[in-house]
Amino acid sequence: LNKDFTYTVKYDVFPKVEVKNFDGVTVKEPQVTITDDDLAEELKNIQERNATVMDKKDGVVEKDNIVTINYVEVGEDGKELADTKREDYVFTVGSGENLYKIDDEVLGMKKDETKEITKKYKKDFENSELAGKTVKLNVTVKAVKTREIPALDDDLAQDVNDKYKTLQDMKDDLKKNMELAVARRVKEMKNNSLLEQLVEKNAFDIPASMLAAELDGRWRMMAQQFQTSPEQLEKMITSAGQTKETMLNEWTGDSEKMLKSRIIVDSLIRTRNISVTPEEIEAQYAKIAEEGGMTVEEVKKHYEDPRSKEYLIDDTKENKLYNEIYKEVKVSKGDKVAFKDLFANN
Repeated sequence: LNKDFTYTVKYDVFPKVEVKNFDGVTVKEPQVTITDDDLAEELKNIQERNATVMDKKDGVVEKDNIVTINYVEVGEDGKELADTKREDYVFTVGSGENLYKIDDEVLGMKKDETKEITKKYKKDFENSELAGKTVKLNVTVKAVKTREIPALDDDLAQDVNDKYKTLQDMKDDLKKNMELAVARRVKEMKNNSLLEQLVEKNAFDIPASMLAAELDGRWRMMAQQFQTSPEQLEKMITSAGQTKETMLNEWTGDSEKMLKSRIIVDSLIRTRNISVTPEEIEAQYAKIAEEGGMTVEEVKKHYEDPRSKEYLIDDTKENKLYNEIYKEVKVSKGDKVAFKDLFANN
């Protein structure tokens, strides 16, 4: 009873990394030019988003019409297969966005018309359940609508935003926003490339508990996106033929890279004593206001919350760090990239 009590405690410590190896680091900057065609495509998207949908007067199905149909498969005995029945299914004719790909078959049908469609599918058809089969469908057209695209003019610009007086105002603002989007995406790609190389050249391990916490956070975030609980999400995943363990394993590689990148950035900010002044934060407010078409007061109000303000400060520190590093490593011109391709995998 009088002996000393001895015990051992094991705990994880935050990994320390001293980033000194910048040898051979080369960052390629994608070369992006916004063309007239790119601007025209964005304007077309605006027109489509502001289109009006209305009943088609003659009720005859044509390409690009929006149709509502009821359908059901018919067996060899002529009886309907109840489990294939679908009512009020809506799709745009010609889009191919329907299970049976019956865009061509409904052309010329009229509202309230019922038609038996027989369709033979190739062996390499995308849906394995239909591949190589011949299917009979009873299809009834319930509604036929047209999408009226507004003219590209001053009236459309004014409808899109009160700040636009003319179509040219909208075009100028759209071009500016496209240029900002390109700058942000190129910056993100450069930073990711830099960090990938630094992680590779400055090897270190991260504690298992840190990785587990990151994966748990991603799992909980996914549950929020599906508007459910983490426990219910696991049931949903299991019913779909997957497991939580499998998904976490798939995420592990990216999560490790992200954590190591974060640790490297934090380490460099500390060792280089990077800080920001109130004047620099004021400059950030002004920049955000200019880019977002807001007043500085509106921006400041957004960052009144201490956590939001802290995020802005951290982001400003990171930007200062990257600006320093890009003076020390080789930055070269990368491949030419089309505007639309720049965001393809974003």
